[in-house]
Amino acid sequence: MIRGERPSSRRAVRTKLGGAGSSKASPAVLILIADDHSLVRDAVAAYLKAADDQIDVVCVGSFDDAQQALSGADRFEVLLLDMSMPGMKGLATAVSLKDAFPRVRVALLSGSVEPGLALSAMKAGLDGFVPKTLSGPALVSVVQLIACGERYFPADQLEQHLTTAADPLALASDELEVLMRLRAGLSNKEIAKRTGLEEGRVKTLVRRLAKRFSARNRTEIALKSVDVIP
Repeated sequence: MIRGERPSSRRAVRTKLGGAGSSKASPAVLILIADDHSLVRDAVAAYLKAADDQIDVVCVGSFDDAQQALSGADRFEVLLLDMSMPGMKGLATAVSLKDAFPRVRVALLSGSVEPGLALSAMKAGLDGFVPKTLSGPALVSVVQLIACGERYFPADQLEQHLTTAADPLALASDELEVLMRLRAGLSNKEIAKRTGLEEGRVKTLVRRLAKRFSARNRTEIALKSVDVIP
């Protein structure tokens, strides 16, 4: 997909799918698309509209607007979250939304292929990684799959890192879950509550992360990890 100009308005835009003659009073699936380029949002909404009249889409152009929309009265099933839009600070930002709105299935919408990002997103507990290079039909299928409760991560991007044990990107799932929340500024107690891990286990994982990144404290872990894990 081709990136377009950033929209001049920050207002959330709802795209009713199913046409003016649709008799559906409420959608079966409500999707939030958060991307700062209008052509991307419009293209994704158009593909979904053509494929399924039981879907409703709300579009926003920044992280703050996405957070506001999720906090509103609408009950979103899926959030497609652009990694490079205003307000995003890497994977930790997406994880913070997943923590704040656990019933919403959060998938990254990415126009770039960053090494290990799909694998990191999967280990961090997100629900999908959706390349903007997918064809229209493939994009629709992936979104429908995620909406049904499945997870989607492109196999070709995962295979590059699954067997690289010495690579910092090859963190265990619990290590990455702790790292993302540590980078968000959470305490060990808060991390334990969000992840379901015992607080003692969280402390052990923090020490392991400090050793892995040659860091003396939590701040250094956060700063040094950003260089290898977005």
